[in-house]
Amino acid sequence: MKITDTIYQVDDVFGGTFVLVGEQYLSLVDTGVPGSEGKVFALIESLGRKPGDLKHILLTHSDGDHIGCLPALVEATGAAVYAQRDEAEVIAGTRQSRGGSFVQKPVKVSRVVAEGDVLALHGGIQVIESFGHTVGHVCYYLLSEKALIVGDCLVNLEGLSGSIPKYTYNAEQAVATVKKLAALGPDSPCFGHGPANVGGAAAALALLRDRVSA
Repeated sequence: MKITDTIYQVDDVFGGTFVLVGEQYLSLVDTGVPGSEGKVFALIESLGRKPGDLKHILLTHSDGDHIGCLPALVEATGAAVYAQRDEAEVIAGTRQSRGGSFVQKPVKVSRVVAEGDVLALHGGIQVIESFGHTVGHVCYYLLSEKALIVGDCLVNLEGLSGSIPKYTYNAEQAVATVKKLAALGPDSPCFGHGPANVGGAAAALALLRDRVSA
């Protein structure tokens, strides 16, 4: 599904997977559940591109519905992997997931990202620490489009809300993240769960901030 001219969401993949289109390369944000690689490649090919054009995979966090087919994608494409430090340790198999298990197929993280990093991809992608849903959750802010790929720190299932409480690692941090993202004021948040809100989303985020602050 087309979100903007350079952002496409892979349909029917649980976890919210986005292809970012550049002239010389493609990037992916999150991978969905295991077995989703076929749908990712189908979208890439529908854009007239090849799976080998996928050069970068950016991860918001290490839950299974966001890294599920990462090993298959990296094996097929050799794409570089980006993740925050704590999440990278889970992905690399040196730290247990929050469910208490180790990943079955560890993947090396090429670059550990942190707050304020601006990746030299797609006109600049700023890393926004958005802790609470998990210990090291991050968002990716496409500066040229004011589009924010939020993973699971915001959801848009029955209206806009913060991290779903039963899946939240730290509720206090999750509320602080809502306030932080409202202050950022992105135009177009793209969610791991629920449809993207394209254009004019800053006001909705401000209302959410006011609700969680009450």
